[in-house]
Amino acid sequence: MYLNFLIVIVLYILLTQLLPFFKRLSRTRQLSKQFVIPKTIPILGNAHMLVGVKPEHIIYVIRDIIEDCGKTVGFWFGPFIFGVFMMDIKYAECVLSSNTLLVKSMEYDFLRNWLCEGLLISRPPKWFKRRRILTGAFHFNILEQYIEIFDRNTRVFLKNLQRSAEVKGDIVNMDHWLNLVTLDIICGNLNLFWGAQPHDVFKVVTEVMCNYGKTVTFWVFLQLSIFMLDTQDVEYVLGTNNLLVKSQEYDFLKNWLCEGLLISKPTKWFKRRRILTPAFHFKILEQFIEVFDRNAKIFVKNIHRISQKDNGLISMDHWVHLVTLDVICAYLLTSIAIFLFSAAIYGLILYLTKFKRIIEITSNIPSAPTWPIIGHAYHFIGVPAHMMLQRIWSLGEENLRDTKCMKIWLGPELNLLTSDLKDIEIVLGGIIHNEKASEYQVLEPWLKEGLLISRGRKWHQRRKLITGAFHFQILRQFIDNFENETRVMITELERKIHKIGSTSAINLYEFISLCTLDVICGHAHHFIGQPPHRNIAIFTEFVEKYGNTMKIWLGPELNMFFSDIKDVEIVLASMRFNDKADEYLSLEPWLREGLLVSRGQKWHKRRKAITPAFHFKSLNDFIEIFERESRVFIANMDREWRRQSVNGVDLYEWVNLCTLDTICESAMGVSVHAQTNADSEYVRAVKTISTVLHKRMFDILYRFNLTYQFTKLAREEKKALAILHGFTEKIIVQRREELLKAQDNVTETHEDDIGTKRKMAFLDILLQSEIDGKPLSNLDIREEVDTFMFEGHDTTSSAITFCFYNLAMNPKCQQKCFEEIIQVFGTDKSKPVTYEDLNNLHYVELCIKETLRMFPSVPLLGRKVTEECEINGKIVPAGTNIGISPLHLGRQEELFPEPDTFKPERFDIDYTTDKMSPYAYIPFSAGPRNCIGQKFAMLEVKTVLTNVLRHYELDYAGNKDEELLLIAELILRPKDPLMFKIKPRVY
Repeated sequence: MYLNFLIVIVLYILLTQLLPFFKRLSRTRQLSKQFVIPKTIPILGNAHMLVGVKPEHIIYVIRDIIEDCGKTVGFWFGPFIFGVFMMDIKYAECVLSSNTLLVKSMEYDFLRNWLCEGLLISRPPKWFKRRRILTGAFHFNILEQYIEIFDRNTRVFLKNLQRSAEVKGDIVNMDHWLNLVTLDIICGNLNLFWGAQPHDVFKVVTEVMCNYGKTVTFWVFLQLSIFMLDTQDVEYVLGTNNLLVKSQEYDFLKNWLCEGLLISKPTKWFKRRRILTPAFHFKILEQFIEVFDRNAKIFVKNIHRISQKDNGLISMDHWVHLVTLDVICAYLLTSIAIFLFSAAIYGLILYLTKFKRIIEITSNIPSAPTWPIIGHAYHFIGVPAHMMLQRIWSLGEENLRDTKCMKIWLGPELNLLTSDLKDIEIVLGGIIHNEKASEYQVLEPWLKEGLLISRGRKWHQRRKLITGAFHFQILRQFIDNFENETRVMITELERKIHKIGSTSAINLYEFISLCTLDVICGHAHHFIGQPPHRNIAIFTEFVEKYGNTMKIWLGPELNMFFSDIKDVEIVLASMRFNDKADEYLSLEPWLREGLLVSRGQKWHKRRKAITPAFHFKSLNDFIEIFERESRVFIANMDREWRRQSVNGVDLYEWVNLCTLDTICESAMGVSVHAQTNADSEYVRAVKTISTVLHKRMFDILYRFNLTYQFTKLAREEKKALAILHGFTEKIIVQRREELLKAQDNVTETHEDDIGTKRKMAFLDILLQSEIDGKPLSNLDIREEVDTFMFEGHDTTSSAITFCFYNLAMNPKCQQKCFEEIIQVFGTDKSKPVTYEDLNNLHYVELCIKETLRMFPSVPLLGRKVTEECEINGKIVPAGTNIGISPLHLGRQEELFPEPDTFKPERFDIDYTTDKMSPYAYIPFSAGPRNCIGQKFAMLEVKTVLTNVLRHYELDYAGNKDEELLLIAELILRPKDPLMFKIKPRVY
């Protein structure tokens, strides 16, 4: 029943709307028969005659139609729109002289976004009103003004034509210069003010009004202004409540006055006016008489002094401006400095509070003279900040000593300055005076409603909540931090004294402020606002300042960093420190509880289940994928070589796409063809999630979930994760179905457990794995596949790129690698790599290891302390994040002599006499939680490196003497692209 009723309503609406339209269309078609119409085609009508015609040729097409069909021609634009082209003067006169045919044709609608409802395209009755208003602007008296403009701009036009003809010969583009001259002319009355000094503008307006009457319109571009001197007009404008909005000229004051009374709009103006009116009551104004009188006397003295000095010639405007500035705003400019200075000199107990009601103060309150206390505003203009207090003191020394309590007027605002203990007891001892004074409002943009400036009930709630944080048992925890930062400050002072000499002056405030900032804010402020490549330098400075074992506070979060090999061994070798640090939490939305971020028993079980996937027999299956994708990379290199510039080519992007193709096919058995389709949805999602992870781990603004979830970055992450998770889940479901079908038709073979001849992907191995006798769920498998994808993509790209860099910078090592490759593979470039061949590339492997020492793909390893423990005599509290940097370990002189020199031989056991600690070289971490896929990564890097060196010779195109700047984020990467010159090998 309801459905039938709804259908009836819809049909009724359609009929009522469509019937009039079709009636009009039928009437139009009937009347169109009066005109000669060119041959039409269905649907398009005559529009096909204009399709494909260039704009400059349309007028000629219309001319041809009129010549063929007559001076009045009908024309159908599609099935519904009919137009008439008229060249007959009778019809033209009838149309243009009519008062009813005033609506512009549809072509003018394209101007509506620009002109809105301007005179050209407005419709009756708005057109009639606008036309009546604007007609006066084109009176002959007004137009006479433009003759001079036309003449001046025409002369400029002629000069430009002459100059253009001299440069380009006799052929000159007149349209260009005519366009410019008409633009100069059409800008309107703006030229009256163009170039005029501010003090001349009023003179210009006055002259115009003298010439054209008491009410004159001005056009400035498309903006109409009306200047009035007629008393009736002025009375109407100023007396009505409807014209309260200020003109556009006042908008320039907004940056200063915001929405103050002068420029605020209704209804805010009404509220502000009602609030401020009592401040100008005659009883209030009486209090300013003394100020006016005193400043007027000073003004007269200044005038007298200057007139004697300058032979009677003085600028009255200058001194009037200064005396009014003194009276109105001098207090306001220096009030905070007065209070601070008084406290510093006399130890006055100052407390800024705002009284909500009148209270009795026990002291008599004299009216403090304004001149000695604050002087005049111009006395302080240009005075350096560090001299401001001394300037105030020099002007107010005597009066500050005369009384313990004074009242000071800051404009219309009364302020009391007291050092009387009885007054202080009343103010500080009462709850009713808890509201802070107006001076604290300058802190609101930063502190919002923090405890310092909050009011009323909110202050009570916040105070009660925060009090517990300052219990003596809590404060005890900070003693070590206070002592440590003090020792660091003393050490820095000693370095400074040693550097500049004991007889030189030192600014202690600089050292003390940095020390207190470290105590209160931790060390996060050292990183905020710094470019990413500065993080490594800052960390290195910390190591030099604090030593190989240091703690860094990032806000309330304690982080300890170990660069001592003994500490590193304890942390990485112990099962007590198996949990990852808090920085890894940003990976959870993507990896969930995959092997990289899982903890406790779940990590143990997952590690045990996944380990067989990286057995050498399984790794052998991946070699074919490495070979195939590296060949695609070589083809891309060939294209880059053919179009490379003098500056070389950036190979990182192609390396990144190659490793993405490799890891996708290895993990899921499918290729995303990133190297041939870099703009696919999946590739873009991978790039997005990589960017998100980098920012979340190292940008404090995105670090906390409470604020991060409302950012644009969080929305981008959500979209990217939907694509990544959806793709992985789809492949898992397909592979599981294939597995079930294969089990129904299983045939025993030694090559494949699911009855097919294809190689097994990481996903296939997980589908057959079990934990506690139960198969892994789709979610478990997705977590591990995503983890494998993450760990094997950007990390491998970084390693391969830095290998290219080191070999390009060291041609002898590159040649030695090439000779070893030729020895293993021969001169046949097309020969595929095998597992056995890769294992025979010993020197290539040494070069890769040396590269990972200098440029480890993961520059920082993190662990979480779950319970208080001791590390080499140092007590580490529970909840502490521990950081270990393979980058800094690899650059320590005592562990690796000449750490900045590329020496692959240092990893050759046949030539190295000193036994290297297994915890000195940790690009793949170490201990029970080391990288499970390190053999996989080494084989992939070897394959790509081998195939590239078989085909190309690499040379670094950048400045070889310049230090390489690095960005240590989640993955180590260079600050600027690494540019290479590639040259095909011929042999």
